[in-house]
Amino acid sequence: MNKKLLVALIALILVLVLTLSITACSLWASINSTSNSSTSSKNDDNNISTPDDPQRDPIDYSNTFWLVDYFFRNFSIFDIDYEQAMLAAIRTYVEATGDKYAVFYTPEELEALFTENNGDLYGIGVQVIFDYEEHFMEIVLIMPDSPALSHLQIGDKVTHIYVDGEKIALADVVAENIAKSKEIYPTYTEEELNNVACYDAFQYAVSNLKGAEGTYAKFTVDRDGEAHEMEIQRAKVKTVSVSCKTSIKDNTVGIVSISQFDLTTPVQFKECMDKLIAQGCNKFVFDVRNNPGGDLASLVAVVSTLLEKDDVILTTKDSSGKIETTKVRTVNYSASSGYSTCNVTNSDIGKYKDYEFVVLANENSASAAELFTAVLRDHELAQIVGTKTYGKGSVQSILDLSAYGSEYYGGLRLTTKLYFPPCGVGYDGGIGIEPNYPVELEGEAAETHFYKLTEEIDNQLQKAVSLLID
Repeated sequence: MNKKLLVALIALILVLVLTLSITACSLWASINSTSNSSTSSKNDDNNISTPDDPQRDPIDYSNTFWLVDYFFRNFSIFDIDYEQAMLAAIRTYVEATGDKYAVFYTPEELEALFTENNGDLYGIGVQVIFDYEEHFMEIVLIMPDSPALSHLQIGDKVTHIYVDGEKIALADVVAENIAKSKEIYPTYTEEELNNVACYDAFQYAVSNLKGAEGTYAKFTVDRDGEAHEMEIQRAKVKTVSVSCKTSIKDNTVGIVSISQFDLTTPVQFKECMDKLIAQGCNKFVFDVRNNPGGDLASLVAVVSTLLEKDDVILTTKDSSGKIETTKVRTVNYSASSGYSTCNVTNSDIGKYKDYEFVVLANENSASAAELFTAVLRDHELAQIVGTKTYGKGSVQSILDLSAYGSEYYGGLRLTTKLYFPPCGVGYDGGIGIEPNYPVELEGEAAETHFYKLTEEIDNQLQKAVSLLID
């Protein structure tokens, strides 16, 4: 297991902010979101031609399942946790479908998923990375108007957390995890064991920093060699999915970083663009490196500001072969839908279309981030710099099962469509998008955590900027 790759992947997890490709759409509402790739045999041709309808398995195992359940409930001598057994059975079924991004959610998990996609989270409002050598978490971003703003600083190192009143060193958590991992993975190298142990320690620390509004997170930070005890009250915080700055090489070049496409993204994108334009920027680098994707409605709202009315954004094909095309148009979601932040007005359409763009992407740019890249490429609005993208071109739908009757619980995510960029050629299944200018991170940049890269050492960003000013 490559340490740098794992670190880069883990860095995508935003502590108290969100994680990877979250959707909050209902199939019955026809609001679909992009997540990670599908393995559907019906639509694995990566083009928009309609496939033949495959033969269905004639055996119905559902009655057999309930009969097996009946015998266990009435005749087994073992004390069985039927709730856990049923949950395991459902999840095993979902896993066995071959749709590797299908997920069954408990009611609690489903609620958390919707909350995260809305950009609303409860915590102290920081983004952190984990140091795999020294075994601490470093704060790399503090959310605006968050509880952490008046207590913490960028660069603070979280070394200890308090769990049920007990002070625990993250280094000790890693050591314990390594000992456990040796039994589970006896063939792993020391580096691989450390990677697994650090990942688990990272998740453990994150879960203890999160919590209900009004409760307190207690932990220790190292700041310039001095230990500081922190006790911060958790609150509702908004995720930061878009950030911006001007290039140090040319202040007419704006750099807009999009970390994911959630329901906060369209508003934050326009705020960043308007801010940079007011500062004199007329050329832009859109950095979608390590962007795992997100919500299709969010993506549509963002690219609509860069295109003209009736420009094609994407085409989708479902399991029956039905083809639908999404074009730039006004969109007006109801306030109750939760999607009003993704509305597209006449004034939004083409608002930024006359500026110059370059897209910066890498192997961890997936789903909606890839579609964003492909749309600008296909409409000849931007060159692409970086490395080949992940290769995901499918749509997942989220179903709240309780909507189908009070006897149903939880939620289900499953792949329901393939999507294609304006050119009509898909990139699902790892094909990805090839950059016009292939550039790998080199030298000091290759040895630096992604979230600590600066323009002075980031040779990929330097190349993107140079295309706009040379």
